[in-house]
Amino acid sequence: MQQTGAMSEFDPRAEDLPGDLLRTKLEPPRPPAPTMPRPALVARLDAGLARKLTLLAAPAGYGKTTLLAEWVAGLAHPAAWVTCDPGDNDPARFWTYVLSACRQWGGATGRAGLSALRAAQPPALDAVLTTLLNELALLAGPRVLVLDDFHTVVTPELLAQLASLIEHLPRSVQVVLSTRATPELPLARWRARNELTELGAGDLRFSPEEIQAFLDQALPIALAPATVARLAGQTEGWAAGLRLAVLAAPASGDAAAVEQALESFGGEHPHVVAYLAGEVLAAQPEPLQAFLLATSFLPRLSGPVCDAVMGRADSARLLDQLAGANLFLRPIGGVAGGWYRYHPLFAAAMRQRARQRTSGAEVRALHAAAGAWYEAHGMLADAVDAALAAEAWERAATLIEQVLERDTFGEAHAIRRWVAQLPEQAVQARPLVCFGYASALLFAGDRYDPANAHTVEAWARLAEAGWQPEGNAARLGQVAALRAMVAFWQDDLAAAFAYAGQASALLDAYDVRYQGICRLFHGMEALLGGEIADALSLAMEARTLCTISRNTAGALASTFVLASASFQQGNLDLAEALYQEWLAAAVGGAEMMDDQSEALYGLAAVAYERDELEAAEQHATRALALGQQRQSERLRAQASLILARIQQAHGHAGQAQQLAQALATRTRAPLLQREIQGWQADLALAAGDLEAAGRWRAALATGGTPAARLQQEHEALIVARLQIALGETAAAIEALEAWRAEAAAAGRTRGEIATLILQALAHAAQSEQPSAAQALARALALGQPRGMRRIFLDAGEPLAGLLRAVAPTLKRANAAYAGLLLRALAPGQATPRAPLLEPLSAQEQRVLRMLVAGRSNAEIAGELTVSPNTIKTHVKNIYRKLDVGSRDELRAAVRELGLLKSSQV
Repeated sequence: MQQTGAMSEFDPRAEDLPGDLLRTKLEPPRPPAPTMPRPALVARLDAGLARKLTLLAAPAGYGKTTLLAEWVAGLAHPAAWVTCDPGDNDPARFWTYVLSACRQWGGATGRAGLSALRAAQPPALDAVLTTLLNELALLAGPRVLVLDDFHTVVTPELLAQLASLIEHLPRSVQVVLSTRATPELPLARWRARNELTELGAGDLRFSPEEIQAFLDQALPIALAPATVARLAGQTEGWAAGLRLAVLAAPASGDAAAVEQALESFGGEHPHVVAYLAGEVLAAQPEPLQAFLLATSFLPRLSGPVCDAVMGRADSARLLDQLAGANLFLRPIGGVAGGWYRYHPLFAAAMRQRARQRTSGAEVRALHAAAGAWYEAHGMLADAVDAALAAEAWERAATLIEQVLERDTFGEAHAIRRWVAQLPEQAVQARPLVCFGYASALLFAGDRYDPANAHTVEAWARLAEAGWQPEGNAARLGQVAALRAMVAFWQDDLAAAFAYAGQASALLDAYDVRYQGICRLFHGMEALLGGEIADALSLAMEARTLCTISRNTAGALASTFVLASASFQQGNLDLAEALYQEWLAAAVGGAEMMDDQSEALYGLAAVAYERDELEAAEQHATRALALGQQRQSERLRAQASLILARIQQAHGHAGQAQQLAQALATRTRAPLLQREIQGWQADLALAAGDLEAAGRWRAALATGGTPAARLQQEHEALIVARLQIALGETAAAIEALEAWRAEAAAAGRTRGEIATLILQALAHAAQSEQPSAAQALARALALGQPRGMRRIFLDAGEPLAGLLRAVAPTLKRANAAYAGLLLRALAPGQATPRAPLLEPLSAQEQRVLRMLVAGRSNAEIAGELTVSPNTIKTHVKNIYRKLDVGSRDELRAAVRELGLLKSSQV
């Protein structure tokens, strides 16, 4: 016999092989084309050579035989192969084939056993196997015996004989079993001894990368990613399913035809039904076939629910039996003994075959029985699905109402799917179902789409029409709250706030979910109205209520209000932390893009205020990309505006104005148009274009769409800047004082600082130096501890000149801050430093170094061997001489005055 690789080719003239032997059972089947190399699995099989047994147990079509054929073809030592069939349950026939396969290994191996089995009076098989084991022990080098399709061998006597053979194998020989069902062998014992290598369906399943490679190899065109993903989801890596899908595609190479064919491919495709019916279903006993067909209609299976559907009491045992037989049944969650599901293609194929054998009324009765069990056990979502499948429309609508009584948001996608299946007459008379459907359309659809908003409103009206005659104020309040949300996502803030006000007046006081939504809108209204303290209070309450009611979107939006209000307070650290918290929590798909964009915009605004322009640009660019994906004018506008301001801060005035102009051209919402026009005027002023700013002021005076208070404040500050530039300083000072007082009273520290800066510039323009210095000092005192910079820097050269003039009169901490701003406004120019009120003594200088190093008074006293009271006196004198009130101000003054080396500060 001639060796080719590791497998032997049979010599048809071999005289010692039985004449009635089917030689093809002793050769690996020809692999199907195309063949997918599986190097990782081959490596695992190679590693298993050190153990007695390798077991491949997986359903039909998972590529067990193909994998083993690939493996043995590459082995460096001989392998024998037997393809088993039901006729091999005769022990004499089975061992004849095994011994004949071993004859390939040369010498006397298997010869005596074959002669004994052909004798008129065959000896006991135990003796034959003992002889075989002794012959195997004499072989030089390792050997592998592959028994393919071993699930066909079920005779207990034969299984016991094979177990004994494996138990006593010499180290040089390994047995490999390929089977659809787990064999009745002492696997637990071999597993505990580390004598067993196991590969199951999970191992043999094609990975996403292998699926892509297989389809690329098998098809004449490259499939669209969505088609590949769909096939991967349907087949779940089942090799036969992928091959059947390829067979379903036309061979013409027409891309559209191939895509269309694969789009319709599924478990009901004739190829799939024929394969599974012939290879799997037909091999089962008739009672088990009936069980498979009936339960294939269930999305999930357990013993009790199958008992309810089948009218029997042993379904749990049958499910365990099916799982052990690898009949395309998987435990849900990876734990056997509870709930299971069929492979998607298998379930669809079985349903198709069941419909051929079962009437529609019988199928509906199965679903009705399952639905009754689900309902009795509190599994309402499953009960709704079953009622819809049973075409029990009224029952389904009643169950949907029960779901909605429990939750209107968490089941949005399911509710939209359920109600879409119901006849209109089963829905329109039920206001709660209409309202739930309206909510589902909003939350499971495109919130920004005007057409979707129109559809939501139509269903909301049906709900309203049902509840109005009842005088159901609490439910009508929920409709108003829903309309507030719709209006908000349509950028109609005035309507959103008005509906929220209506809802608050109607809602039940204990309606935590919708009260939380209303508090959120009230907080937004207070924020945009510039009432920062009220906004913070309402947003905190809203976040609490939304968290309690598990309204994740509402809780995230409340965090936005808190962060934005903190930003208006000038609390940049808290604002940044809240925006980061919001961004981290906004995990999900497209429904979370708007939250992500808003959070990134907030982070960009914080970074911009700190003059961290690179970080601000990165955040704003990401926010813009997400806003464009969501097709939201508001998200796109706010990100684009901050990018324009960044360009201006870099000195690229032309690019900034072009960006703002492009944004204005493609924006339609009136309020957004007004905001963009205000920023265009701001950019024009920064570039010295008084004429453009003047045209904006004239247009503003004609009225138009009412703006929120924060927008009005921004516009008033732009007007004041224009007035100062035009010499209308008296009018500017009068208007600015009113805005400053309002901002201070409302907690708008940003607005107060911006107003004070302009007041200082206006007084300076009128040569009122003391008033200018006083206003600027107040602005610096508010901005310095908050780390605010761009609010000063964006004032440009006029502020730089004023800073130089008043710096010598400022307190030490403010002077240091003024110096920092001046260096940013005029890099490389010397900045004035206020002198020390009086020099530090030598001892005070020593104490100063340790204070800056962060040492406590007690530590300094110990270091200098003086009393703590003496150190307190020194510290007091140092603070007085440097004109500071805290250690942070002390460090700033030390840096400004250059009192210590930079490494010591």
